[in-house]
Amino acid sequence: MRGPFEQKLSVSLAHTEGGAVARVAEGRRVGIDLERPERRPDGFAELVLTPEERQLLPEGDAWLARVWTAKEAVGKARGTGLAGDPRRFPLQKLDGERLLIDGEWVETAWDDPFVVAWSELP
Repeated sequence: MRGPFEQKLSVSLAHTEGGAVARVAEGRRVGIDLERPERRPDGFAELVLTPEERQLLPEGDAWLARVWTAKEAVGKARGTGLAGDPRRFPLQKLDGERLLIDGEWVETAWDDPFVVAWSELP
């Protein structure tokens, strides 16, 4: 590691067709993800969200993409990924564009044509 850093750097990357994002932090674990909000196959919401999460989530493909990217960001920050079951990372609360995912606040933003979510953990 080079530079005047006192603590370890953490880097997270995400990409999809037409876009890429990165997040770097010193002394914290980071995760970032981006997606295009688009119609998902039938049953996708049931596969990735519990019934309680589906009740919290506003209607629309953009919100489904927002919660999906938030779950991905937390999984990346924790170093576990989604481990094959996105429901392990429950959506607990919405606060504007911030989402509480499994006890971790995740920032999200619309950056046309993408939804971006990022998380920093101690």
